[in-house]
Amino acid sequence: MKGAFSCYHVPSHLRGGYVDVPNLSMDKLVTWVHTTPLVSSFEMNSPVIDYRAEGKEARCVISMTVTFADDARSLWDISDGAEGKGDEFAHEAKVACAAAWGASLRFFTLQSFESNWTELKNRGAAQAILYDGRDVNSSSLQWKIRANLADHPLQISQLSSLTGQSYELVRLACLRMYLAGEVLIPLESQLLSSSWMVRRATRAAELRSS
Repeated sequence: MKGAFSCYHVPSHLRGGYVDVPNLSMDKLVTWVHTTPLVSSFEMNSPVIDYRAEGKEARCVISMTVTFADDARSLWDISDGAEGKGDEFAHEAKVACAAAWGASLRFFTLQSFESNWTELKNRGAAQAILYDGRDVNSSSLQWKIRANLADHPLQISQLSSLTGQSYELVRLACLRMYLAGEVLIPLESQLLSSSWMVRRATRAAELRSS
């Protein structure tokens, strides 16, 4: 929901509450970080960079630092301009900061968030499901799902039948397993439904790029 003064209140299962952000672009960035596998934490408006080169200087703020389960870091930034680069000197500062940190650097624009309507809808739905189910224990169900996926992929509806659990609970468990790097789901290509095919992930790199 949206409050006064263009403030967006975004649900965060990682923090167990709502995150306040100032605009729609940051709203989408927070949604993306909550629906990306293997993310362990994030910090908004970090780092702040004081950059000097060739007689010029700039202070830049990167939109978000994302830390993954293996302690790898990635700098995610919202920017404007061609290819999301915005001001060229500020872009250079951010690239230099990422290199110094040994971190990857990823640029987003509002247009990039909205370029795939299916993915946008699915990420928003997944974020809400994960937040609403934050107090639900699905550990035993996840063990059953692992066993059923051992030999071949299955639809969520099939997993529901095999485990004897509701579609809603199986959906929540599969989303948690996706974020933990255990399964792959068609987040970008098919609207969330009981016909979603769930399959085991074979490596972390496959999850990062899915």
